[in-house]
Amino acid sequence: MAAKSAARADVEAFARQRFGSAPVTVYLDRTGSIAASFGVVYHPAFRFVTAQGRLQSRPVAGFPYR
Repeated sequence: MAAKSAARADVEAFARQRFGSAPVTVYLDRTGSIAASFGVVYHPAFRFVTAQGRLQSRPVAGFPYR
């Protein structure tokens, strides 16, 4: 999730640098509601959810922390 002030090009460059060609979905949190829902106080933030949208406490296998 990216801050509401984030420029699309900056978000794309960050995702490409951190995740390479892995499929990644980035949400621009224009209202701050996503951050509030997940208790996030800064951006960028990683949150892992199941296909059903349930929050997971562990990263998915092979998550590239770079």
